[in-house]
Amino acid sequence: MKVSLCRRAKKGLKIVLAVATILGGIAAISYFVDKWYATSTPVNPSPSVADRAPPGIPSSTTQTEMVPPPNTREKQAAPESRHAETALPLEAVLGALRDSGMTALQKSQFTQRQEGRSVVWTGKVQRVQKMSEHDPNSDIVVALASTTADQYSIPDLVMAIFPSSEASMLTQFSRGDVVVIEGTLHFHELAGSWSASLTNSRFVRFITRSSDERKLSA
Repeated sequence: MKVSLCRRAKKGLKIVLAVATILGGIAAISYFVDKWYATSTPVNPSPSVADRAPPGIPSSTTQTEMVPPPNTREKQAAPESRHAETALPLEAVLGALRDSGMTALQKSQFTQRQEGRSVVWTGKVQRVQKMSEHDPNSDIVVALASTTADQYSIPDLVMAIFPSSEASMLTQFSRGDVVVIEGTLHFHELAGSWSASLTNSRFVRFITRSSDERKLSA
């Protein structure tokens, strides 16, 4: 009887050990499987505060996509600038040409810089005449003086040249009228003396009419 119980106890112990071995193997296998899965699967860390998209922007939007195009950045960095040509008054040109303090070289350089420049001038009409009285299609010259010129001295003049097709309009000009004329600036030198003229001239408007001044003074 005791021998039978001992045999049963030994057999039960073997079963327990076998089950324990099986369970231990399963646990070990599970441990190594979990370990392999953890090392082989990349961890997706939560985005840091700096990497998080701002409110209203999907989190999938990358930082590169949010950078504006180069031309947009340039426009934002530097405001659009418009390069308007600095005005060159009639008085400035006449003053430079008659300035006795300027050397011949300085005047030559001044005229070279301003040659061919488009200008809009306000001047006082001194005379209007054809370049050639014998040519019916001759250009018409309007002599302009500065509006600040001394009326008791001979003023320096600029010749504004108009095509003959403008004759009917130019007949409205009278001596003393203050007018606005635009054209292309040119310079001429003769024996060391400089003069200026406008080609492609176009009448813009009257500022004052000499006839109106006479009416007021009458």
